[in-house]
Amino acid sequence: TNFPEENPETTAWVLMTQIDTDPLTGLPNRNRGLEQLAKQISRAKGNNEKIGLVFIDLDNFKPINENYDHEYGDQILVEVSSALKESFRPSDYLVRYGGDEFYAICPGMAEEQRIDIEKRIREKIQEKLSKREDFKTRPELGQVGVTIGRTFWDGKESPIDFINRTDRKMYEIKREKHTSGYNYEK
Repeated sequence: TNFPEENPETTAWVLMTQIDTDPLTGLPNRNRGLEQLAKQISRAKGNNEKIGLVFIDLDNFKPINENYDHEYGDQILVEVSSALKESFRPSDYLVRYGGDEFYAICPGMAEEQRIDIEKRIREKIQEKLSKREDFKTRPELGQVGVTIGRTFWDGKESPIDFINRTDRKMYEIKREKHTSGYNYEK
């Protein structure tokens, strides 16, 4: 990237954006997400507000990278991140956690909204992928699903403990899906 030497403020802003942003999806990265979660927790303490955390892990994504290549897999991740952006409210904060994992910080999220959010995520991802020209020729695209873990801040845990608890919850659901054969996608 070329930086205009005469404007150090612009250079500093570009560098900070690069440090805090996932270069593939343009979403905030895990470091910036942690900072934002800490801010939300601080605000929630003062307002007695709920904070929901929604972890999203792609299912059946590995065959896309294995059968095609990582560049193609990156294209799919960009489309998935776009679908996720459309799935959440403007007040929510979507983060790429790494690989094929994302999470959203959802201030003021009510328990009743959980099902709506999960349904909307699944629908938006399938909608985006099914519109691809290669959807019919690459059956793996139709197999991409999501495992979603959601928790609420307990009022006392640290941001990292909250993230870790929600991540564990998502993996518990993923294990349950694989061992029980239950289809959470419906």
